[in-house]
Amino acid sequence: MSTRPEKLPPLFDVVFRVLFDDEGEDALLLHLLNALLDWPEPLVTIAQIPSHRTGEESDAKEPVLDLVGRDGNGRLYNLEVQLQQMKAFRERTLFYWARLYTGQLRRGMDYADLRPTTGIHLLGWNLHPESAGAGTTAGDRHHAEADDQAADAHEPFTHQAPEGWHHIYELRERHTADRLTDHLELHYIEMPRFMAAVASAAEATDEAQRWLYFLSHGDTLSPTQAAALGPQIQRAEEKLRMISQDEILWRQREAQLKATLDRRAQISFAREEGIEEGIEKGIEKGIEKGIEKGTLAPLVHLYGRRLGRPLSEEERNVLQQRLATLGADRLSDLVLDVTEADALEAWLKDPGAR
Repeated sequence: MSTRPEKLPPLFDVVFRVLFDDEGEDALLLHLLNALLDWPEPLVTIAQIPSHRTGEESDAKEPVLDLVGRDGNGRLYNLEVQLQQMKAFRERTLFYWARLYTGQLRRGMDYADLRPTTGIHLLGWNLHPESAGAGTTAGDRHHAEADDQAADAHEPFTHQAPEGWHHIYELRERHTADRLTDHLELHYIEMPRFMAAVASAAEATDEAQRWLYFLSHGDTLSPTQAAALGPQIQRAEEKLRMISQDEILWRQREAQLKATLDRRAQISFAREEGIEEGIEKGIEKGIEKGIEKGTLAPLVHLYGRRLGRPLSEEERNVLQQRLATLGADRLSDLVLDVTEADALEAWLKDPGAR
């Protein structure tokens, strides 16, 4: 019988929300934001704004989280954890930034009342163009190719990010790097790349890295190990230990894992079914194309694919004879219907086969 871990993972959506659901000058959320943003003038206080979900997210079981806060100067912050890959995620984050930004205006206000808005997204996969390949979607690779083409065409300024996992996007002039406004700032933090680069607590050399290490390993850290990461992280570990006593959260965690596994199984099944259907359609197309050209070559190729080997000279001759006597429709039906290689081979060897 397996024993349950002592603590829930900090990046589990509901746990994250409860863990950082605080306000004021000593809030854990404030310390986390200051560490991740690393601005010259740290935030001195934070107040939370109730976040709202709409559409498919309102009933989502996937780990999607939004924490929205406002600092003492009125600046807005949206902190999100997204562990599952999502189509058009860049556009989605920009849309939610825009909704939060434009939502500030009320009757009687004007554009001068708008305050800067910052989005921070902790990701369970690699989104940045340089990460194209494993862990990225076709859409991400499209963005990577488009970024490369833009670089070649316009020769924009480039600055190497000091860390490979934390990417910051702003509105700047392409050639001079002049910043248009500080009202838009988007942070993407790729947790897989961070975890690969910072494999132990000893390798976490600054406050941001220590917080990210806690978020990715907090459920396995001992109180002594957490204390070594700093007093605020020690507080967070103590709160996490308390939160983990809630049986409802454990049941929610189990339901989330089940939903994720079910979703992956459905995607895998759909993919396999699509591949099989594509093969069958490809065979049909190949036969039609071969018949149109009046050649046996496509049939020889497709029969060879079914057998898993090239046809012998004798089998090629048999196929040519039967094309003349049985017709293309019969040969095409056969290669589609007979899926076992042994049965197809026996049909080719049988002189009386029809």
